Amino acid sequence: MKAAAAPKKEVIYEKPTQFVQAVKYIKLVSSDLKVFFVNKDVCMISNHLKNVLTNNLNKAPSEYDKEEDTEEKPPLPHPDGTHLNITSDILEVCIKFMHYKTVNRKISFQRPNFDIDKEIALDVLKASIYLQV
Repeated sequence: MKAAAAPKKEVIYEKPTQFVQAVKYIKLVSSDLKVFFVNKDVCMISNHLKNVLTNNLNKAPSEYDKEEDTEEKPPLPHPDGTHLNITSDILEVCIKFMHYKTVNRKISFQRPNFDIDKEIALDVLKASIYLQV
C-alpha cells in the first residue's frame, strides 16, 4: 500500500523586474553584413544609435524625395536596417555591454564586472567611442 503524497505547496513566483519597456526591435547590420535584432531600449543606451533613430536618419532614400507630404509622420525604419562600420564579433560585444548597462542601470551598489578579452579590447574601445556608449 502506497503512502499518500503530501499536498504540494503553491509556489509563488515574484514578477521579474522589467528591464526594457519597448517591445520594438531595431535591426543592426555589421560591416560584414551579419544582422542583429536588438531591443529599442537597449539601442537607446548608445548616443549614436539614439541620434540615428530619433533624427530619422535611417529612412529609405525614396522617402527623402516626398516633399509634397507636409504632415509629420513617425519615422519608418530602413528596410535593410541600420548599417554600422563595426565587425560582427565586436558589435556583438558592444550589444552585450549595452544590454548589461540597461539591466544594471538602477543598481545602487557596485555593479558586477563586464569582462572583455584582451585581444579585442582595443577594437571594442574604438567601437564604443563610435557608438558613444
